[in-house]
Amino acid sequence: MSLGQPDLYIGGQLMQTEKADPRPALAGLRIGWGNDSRLDMDPPSTLAGQFLIRGAMPSWLEVGAPVGLVDPVSARCLFAGNLAPLRAAADESVRDALRVQFTATSPLAELIKHKVSPVVFDNNTPSATRFNSLAVRMPRGWELTGSTGYNWVNQTKQQYQSKEWLTLAERFCRSYMYRYHDTSYYTPGAGLFKRLTFSPDRGKTMPEAYIEDPIEPGALGVWHTFNSIRPAGASGLATLPNAAVRTGVEWEKTPEDMITDVLLTSYNGFEPDPDKDSTEWDFPMDQAPVSYDNSALQDAYGIRQAKIETSLTAYNSAAWAEIAATLVDYWLDVDNKWRPTGLQLPDSRVLGTDPLLNLLAVDTRGAAAVAVPDADLAPGLIRSFVMAGQATWTGKKWITDLTLGRTL
Repeated sequence: MSLGQPDLYIGGQLMQTEKADPRPALAGLRIGWGNDSRLDMDPPSTLAGQFLIRGAMPSWLEVGAPVGLVDPVSARCLFAGNLAPLRAAADESVRDALRVQFTATSPLAELIKHKVSPVVFDNNTPSATRFNSLAVRMPRGWELTGSTGYNWVNQTKQQYQSKEWLTLAERFCRSYMYRYHDTSYYTPGAGLFKRLTFSPDRGKTMPEAYIEDPIEPGALGVWHTFNSIRPAGASGLATLPNAAVRTGVEWEKTPEDMITDVLLTSYNGFEPDPDKDSTEWDFPMDQAPVSYDNSALQDAYGIRQAKIETSLTAYNSAAWAEIAATLVDYWLDVDNKWRPTGLQLPDSRVLGTDPLLNLLAVDTRGAAAVAVPDADLAPGLIRSFVMAGQATWTGKKWITDLTLGRTL
């Protein structure tokens, strides 16, 4: 069984699909998510589509109205957000009907604009305490879930007159090699639920203890997304038959995939003046307390620096040195492997439901990975994290385009 037609809800109304209905949703619904960057956090996801309105324009069709796209069989959410631009024009093929084009964005777009004022975080606080401090400073109606980090790694004091909440959240995540993901969801009859989830970053490698080898199933255990909100049985791994993948995959090697220098940054709020913001402190990787000699890397590949902003307490030298070395080692990357530039799944009807849901559903796609076991897709086995994607419902099938990270 393949993933079929989704249910589209706008303003609490189920959009029907038959032309005789007063508000039929037309084919061409398109979901977009993620970005092609190992360093940057994901932007808000989007949903675009169109539908017909017969008669008077309904009162529920307003900018900001909740939108949900749900698989009616599994009840898993494919998109949740709010209407943004709306455009309406007379439909030339249907008498007395308006064709409405819409775009919706996930609630992360709202969270981006949220500022906290003032910010006063205590020094040397355990990670769970800082996680809770972030949670209570979210806007009304939001839930923060996921991992709280390593509790033995303390967070530094930070104080600001005003600061973007997501900046504070990103610094926390970078301290533990995490990412945040917008896992907001829509439940028919209940509405839109806003949720952000912290989970471990998409690594440079898939740890063998947590991946099921597509060539020898079961040989290396079970793939695990480290995602606290994924439903039972939803692994996040999509093992794809070659028949489901459009042939002619292109591969590339780019300088952007190489990092030879890491600048760690933390922020100190020891200033006694309550009107003075925290000070930025930079720690080059070749200086104490990091003390990593990268001269050979620079001689071979040049300087390609990544700046990683954290909120680690930088004055406990032993703990700082340990976590700093871990962060530097994680981001330092000169193993410039071939990278598939994209992967298209042109027809969902040749795929089972579970693999496609793992890629599209909001509860797993932030940590989703694909594996294509057939070796004739050389120069490498496709076993990659999914960085971004776009999925279109044509009315009969899903066409999915994935942007992949390097082969792992």
